[in-house]
Amino acid sequence: MTEQPFIKVRGLTRTFGNFTAVDNIDLDINRGELFVLLGGSGCGKTTLLRMLAGFETPDAGSIEIDGADMAQTPPYSRPVNMMFQSYALFPHMSVEKNVAYGLKRDGVDRAQIKLRVGEMLQMVEMQDFAKRKPHQLSGGQRQRVALARSLIKKPKVLLLDEPLGALDKRLREQTQFELMELQDKLGTTFVVVTHDQEEAMTLATRIAVMEGGRFMQIGTPAEVYETPATKFVANFVGSVNMIDGVVTSCQPGLVDVKTKQGAVTLQAQSRDEHAVGSEVSIAVRPEKIIIQKTRPETEPETPNVLHGTVKELAYLGRLSTLRVETDAGFIVEVTSPNTTRHSDGKHPFEWDDEVYISFPAASAVVLIA
Repeated sequence: MTEQPFIKVRGLTRTFGNFTAVDNIDLDINRGELFVLLGGSGCGKTTLLRMLAGFETPDAGSIEIDGADMAQTPPYSRPVNMMFQSYALFPHMSVEKNVAYGLKRDGVDRAQIKLRVGEMLQMVEMQDFAKRKPHQLSGGQRQRVALARSLIKKPKVLLLDEPLGALDKRLREQTQFELMELQDKLGTTFVVVTHDQEEAMTLATRIAVMEGGRFMQIGTPAEVYETPATKFVANFVGSVNMIDGVVTSCQPGLVDVKTKQGAVTLQAQSRDEHAVGSEVSIAVRPEKIIIQKTRPETEPETPNVLHGTVKELAYLGRLSTLRVETDAGFIVEVTSPNTTRHSDGKHPFEWDDEVYISFPAASAVVLIA
């Protein structure tokens, strides 16, 4: 991935009647990046993808790809290809004919087509299925054929609309890594649309979280998850505990917040400036919370301790999810790895156990309420 923007979007807007699907957005995507547009239904991510492809015409704004203005460029002349969620394979054609279709339409020499198709099928590990029809393939195999057909013409940008949505969970997880390896091998710029947070976190070099036609945050998966910019992002990407409060003290590096659960001390992010008396929300991820049966000794690194009772417990194999009701009646979700168990096989915590939960000052994020 290079640092020079390869796709430049400026002031892009698209409306449908009174509904604004994409609302005056700016975006830079780097060459060779695997960029993910993440959001719920109706947030504008697919409309944005279709404008990049040329299937939707913006009401305002501009799109540049590799330095060229796409305003007057029809879809078939853009250096992009789009892979649809349905895969859209021709049912009457074999795998190799499906993959060769674009090259044949362009009048490429038959010998060259055969060579290119063979190379592409080998790359997606479908060379042994070249003569089969789409209905003779599994969902994962059809996905690979669609990917090969999309890449055979060597587009500068590949647009993927929910590419793994039709696969079951296990196959989807396996295919995510295959897609990443293929993208890395080819160096093609991928722009992926998905509503699946885990999929976005796995695939992306960077993520743009969308809501209401706008970007709520753009950053690496770690940035979006660890330091969400808004309450929406914190709630949308992964699980989070949100505690409301009022700032009582703000000094370099630390913020003190008064909540209904008691006083909480947090490590301020470098970009945070919170005035005393301002209302804020504290976002803390379930896995950042420490749970134990005895009260921990309060240390500068872990000043936030709450007492409560285990109300719900779900065993999920590698970890357990517990819902703890604090003395103030607030429900806190905690995830605990199942690394230790009692000799009788029971979980270390049970329903109605009295417990102490705590989290380090650096493990929470202060957000504007």
